Amino acid sequence: NPGTKVASTPSDGTLETSAAGTPNGTGAHVSDVVPGNTYTFTVFNVATIHSVEYWSAADSETVHDLATPTISFTSSPAKTATAGQAVALSAKLTTVGTNPTGTVTFRTASRVLCTATVTAAHTAQCSTTAALIGSQGTADPESGITMSADYNGDSTDAPSSADHSLIVKRVAPTATIKSAGQHTKKVTITATISGPAGGATGPVTMTSGSHRLCRTTLHSGRAACHATAKTLGGGKHRVTIHYAGNTSYLAHTTKVSVTLKK
Repeated sequence: NPGTKVASTPSDGTLETSAAGTPNGTGAHVSDVVPGNTYTFTVFNVATIHSVEYWSAADSETVHDLATPTISFTSSPAKTATAGQAVALSAKLTTVGTNPTGTVTFRTASRVLCTATVTAAHTAQCSTTAALIGSQGTADPESGITMSADYNGDSTDAPSSADHSLIVKRVAPTATIKSAGQHTKKVTITATISGPAGGATGPVTMTSGSHRLCRTTLHSGRAACHATAKTLGGGKHRVTIHYAGNTSYLAHTTKVSVTLKK
């Protein structure tokens, strides 16, 4: 625009315009800047008198250009883990001209797994469990759970993110069955479901022949049900306990015998 000029401090920045003669107009943007540097762009009114330019500052804008790190997100185990395993997560940040600081948050679609501080080597690492990753609840863990490593940014680096997928294999649980009140009219059957992935959750159903004695939910890994002479009649009966499984444990079925007083 005749009558205006733009200067940059430092001088390597360029203010590009969207409309001729409008250096600070709508759509103007900055280019040719070094990521992480701060630039001040000043618009001057320029008057030429007897071939001499006279500059007068009219407006200025300070721009801080952030670098955007790329992230290499890996885990150990790398591709497949069992629900009882520990899992180490690592994010390596790569950028040009800056030294990223701050934190990286590792998460699934429904929960934060852990948060780690970026080291001087531009790496953030933390540990979690395969059971926690697999229990995020929106996908079959054996088909793969997608996690993200979200860098939260700092004064010179913009937030950035990368994804990584891990298959979590369910493990077989152990079922411990106890019965109390044998040879009475009511026997209490207690099932305890446990395993390497911690306390089990989910439904348990107990049946005897065509009779469903109960359908209940594990609490602290335990479920209890009653077999009564009123329901089954006196004598010896075979009770089937079926645990449906969850994101960490496979389904499991076992049996126990109870004797009821007539």
